[in-house]
Amino acid sequence: MISIVFESMRSIKSNGPDLYNNDRDKAFKYFKLRGIPEGSKELNETRANQADNASIWEEEWAFAHKALVGYAKKNKVEKIIDMLFGIGRAHKGLENYDLSYLYLKSALFLADRLNHDNLKIQLILDLSVLLFISNSKNEFEDFKKMILEKLLPGGNPLKQTADLSHNLFKEGLKLQQWRDKKGKPIKSHLKHATGYYEVTLFINKNLGDQNAIAFTLYNLGDIWKELGDMNKARLYWQESLNIFSKKGDNKHVLELKKRLL
Repeated sequence: MISIVFESMRSIKSNGPDLYNNDRDKAFKYFKLRGIPEGSKELNETRANQADNASIWEEEWAFAHKALVGYAKKNKVEKIIDMLFGIGRAHKGLENYDLSYLYLKSALFLADRLNHDNLKIQLILDLSVLLFISNSKNEFEDFKKMILEKLLPGGNPLKQTADLSHNLFKEGLKLQQWRDKKGKPIKSHLKHATGYYEVTLFINKNLGDQNAIAFTLYNLGDIWKELGDMNKARLYWQESLNIFSKKGDNKHVLELKKRLL
């Protein structure tokens, strides 16, 4: 039933259900304006996931909304969480940060109720990325503590911690390498990538993975150069250079020295 969606939204914001209704109506208008034929909830979910993989966030938003309504009618709670997650990710990509927060936190509310640890971890990581790129510093610090509690309980990493961190790195790299039709980096994608890199950097610093730390710092330096902040770029490159120098990685040492000239 759709009431479970309203309940989760209301747990985050008192006007959450109204924000959801308005957003859903816009998604349905998107379908009508483009003449997209109706599909099953499973087909809409597949299309939403395909759009997410291709970083086509408006399509992910619309298809996930359609799938969400279908799954809510069947009271498929795990699928409801997945679609809330997808809509939240789409709004993050579209830089609608308040709506992204609403959907991701609503999904976390339901995942916590189900005591579904894997979903909770994924949502905490995505929320951490969102909080970094939306400059919500205090709450970002709170979520970093949650990451440690979930992925490194008592200082001991779970088996999947390194893999999750690597997946975050790959998400950041995909966005960093995305190009527009003229072959130029997309600034919104670059900003988005910094969130993934900063979260994986935090995890790897706690894991002590010097190689992963060095490459993440290297890429962050390159991004900040593209975004026009050379001071910040140089700070990241220098920190990366220090690690590669200790490791005796001459190839990356030379590359970084050229960047720092």
